[in-house]
Amino acid sequence: MNTIAKVTLLCSLCLSLLSVWSCRAGVEPPRTGWYYWQQRWQPSDSLLAWADPEGKTQWYVRFFDIDTPEGAAAPVPVARLEWGRPLPDTLAAAVFITTRALEAVPDEGVAHLAAKTWQLIEQMARAAEVHLAEVQMDCDWTPSLRDRYFAFLSAFRQMLPAGCVLSATIRLHQVKWAERTGVPPVDRGMLMVYNTGRVQDLAERNSILETEVLRRYLTGFDTYPLPLDLVWPVFGWGVVFREGRFVRLIHPLSRAELADTARFAQAGDYRFAVRQSTWLKGHYLYAGDTIRLEAVPFDTLLVAARLLRQAMPRPPQRVAFYHLDELVPQNWTHDQLRRIVEAMAH
Repeated sequence: MNTIAKVTLLCSLCLSLLSVWSCRAGVEPPRTGWYYWQQRWQPSDSLLAWADPEGKTQWYVRFFDIDTPEGAAAPVPVARLEWGRPLPDTLAAAVFITTRALEAVPDEGVAHLAAKTWQLIEQMARAAEVHLAEVQMDCDWTPSLRDRYFAFLSAFRQMLPAGCVLSATIRLHQVKWAERTGVPPVDRGMLMVYNTGRVQDLAERNSILETEVLRRYLTGFDTYPLPLDLVWPVFGWGVVFREGRFVRLIHPLSRAELADTARFAQAGDYRFAVRQSTWLKGHYLYAGDTIRLEAVPFDTLLVAARLLRQAMPRPPQRVAFYHLDELVPQNWTHDQLRRIVEAMAH
């Protein structure tokens, strides 16, 4: 190869590298979002300032659940949101739908349920004086309920005003086995990257998220038809077992709240034994109960974010965290959250 050819090739390579570098340098990181899943919107000023220092956060606020309580003949809204201070001006209203509610509504009643759901959302948004940028449905549908749930979404989508996005939560297994589970008829999906284990299994190490489990679900993203945003877990809870059987979740729960050695004894890195019967955060525990403390460390979450980004054909528009409460600023820093968000942009 003569000198001119070598120079030409070198220039070509440099221009290619510069082009790639410029594209990556110009990539905007995803927008950060926070879920607020408590029944009353009344975060402190300091918590709001911590979560939304620049006023750019996308808020996902649970408005209510749809369930069929014991004795009810049909699905009804329960746990409606109350607010003790103004809600964010623009938000995504989230609605959790239980499979029990879907089982209780006949096929011919699906459109009516969709209409009543939208009517209540619109009424609450009007009362709170907020603009609905998005409505998000959260339902872990089963194959037997898929058609009914998708019919509900289709009917609901037709009622939304122009510019209002309809999204649905998506589980990891619903991406991997999309042909079996189906793809919901919505504008966007919110991939829930948590609850990957069996919380009711005593032998489980961490049911919230383990990278070894995540690796099993890193297929199907290149063909999944919905654009996907992501939500990561920043919560922690205690899983209570009695005589080897799951009893309840205590949420939130931190290690500091189990530091009283007169009542609790550490029985492993993440397990505690109840020494004497006692109350804990409104729940009565018996001597001999076991508490498995679960949370996802930053290092694990960062590794998980990098693994998932490699599996996704394109970066998400939003990276959200579930969910905001007073313990989150004690356990997480802005730098940690920023690094997780940025890991999804490259």
